[in-house]
Amino acid sequence: MPPAAQRIELEPIGHVRTAYQKMEDTPIQTRRNPAEPGRLVVEERYADALDGLEGFDYVHLICFLDQAWAADGRGTRPFTGERLRPVPFLLQHTGQRVGVFATRAPVRPNYLALSLVRVVAVHGNQVDFTGVDLLDGTPVLDIKPFEPHLDVPGYTPGSGWLDQVRGGWYQRHAVAANPLVRPGRKGLEAAGLDPATIPATHPAREDSMQLSARNQLSGTVRRVELGAVMAEVTVDVNGQEIVSAITRSSAERLGLAEGQPVTVIIKATEVLLGVED
Repeated sequence: MPPAAQRIELEPIGHVRTAYQKMEDTPIQTRRNPAEPGRLVVEERYADALDGLEGFDYVHLICFLDQAWAADGRGTRPFTGERLRPVPFLLQHTGQRVGVFATRAPVRPNYLALSLVRVVAVHGNQVDFTGVDLLDGTPVLDIKPFEPHLDVPGYTPGSGWLDQVRGGWYQRHAVAANPLVRPGRKGLEAAGLDPATIPATHPAREDSMQLSARNQLSGTVRRVELGAVMAEVTVDVNGQEIVSAITRSSAERLGLAEGQPVTVIIKATEVLLGVED
């Protein structure tokens, strides 16, 4: 069965308590209603999972918009035609339509919401927060902490108020400077996965990108020189050195390092690099 055809079932880890009972009265973003208090109530069996959360100023709540789902035929209506291009709340005065994936509209294929809220206190299985844009009783599927180093593109120390945002354990022990890019099998095991269940390779997708063998070569990284913005990567291809200039962020994202095998793609005057997932 192709990945796109698989059915995924999720179970809420808790729900939020807010003052809102009607969709039409609920604020559209936490940023537009930052001071109003709300409460997250987590299932008792997950209470220990909140350990350390109070060290973060902000967290993302990943929620299922159950009332929008119910009002939309409980997900039975196909997403076709103009439903793929709704009118965002903030463009009602113009009537302009935008692709649903370019909006935060509540009516979407999986009815998921992402709310960035400010943590006030954690006690037992409850989290008091401010910044409300959810209906009372909205199911919460997951919680993930917000941290400027991870969530703000281009963030560097000296970025004003962002420097004051507490990032819990991430900002201790020089974690932010840790160069680790990929977890490795040991990291996955430490995160809780059973070693026996970790696949050696990822199943190939039917829509995997195909490249012409004429300009696709295999090589090994010899040097990586990181600049403030750009990186210069020297690759040995059958004894010949080829240099690729890419952005520093791309080099870090790919985890490029000396001795790493890479795929070199020659495109006109450009040299592109690829690594195995």
